[in-house]
Amino acid sequence: MQKEWYPFIEILGERAEKVIAKEESERVYYAEQLMEHIRELPRVDSPEDYNRGLLKHEGFYLLHSGKIGDIIDSLHYSVSPQVLSKTLADLGYKKEGNARLRVDGVQKRFWWFKPQAIEPDPLEDSHMYRVEEEVLA
Repeated sequence: MQKEWYPFIEILGERAEKVIAKEESERVYYAEQLMEHIRELPRVDSPEDYNRGLLKHEGFYLLHSGKIGDIIDSLHYSVSPQVLSKTLADLGYKKEGNARLRVDGVQKRFWWFKPQAIEPDPLEDSHMYRVEEEVLA
């Protein structure tokens, strides 16, 4: 009985198309806007200056969670930092979660951004992982 489904599935597979929405979701829009502001922040070398900008550490750019909150508040977003964090991770901009780093003997929570997200290749599309519409064969 299961083998009767194979021709049906093959026909569906031949006609299947992958369609990408032309408009971004609201949370993706907010995430992209947030990234524009983050990219403009100064780079800092010393962990003691963590609250002034992006700290380069272990191959990532770190931004203190408090600074993220300040940016979100200034933009008057109606989405939580937790949702933006997950969205940015889903888009490939940052590591999942918000790991801690010890600064001056105190553990601080940071968002860990991938270097390509902060300093993207100017020859590529503005969105790191934007996928063009394609038809599946």
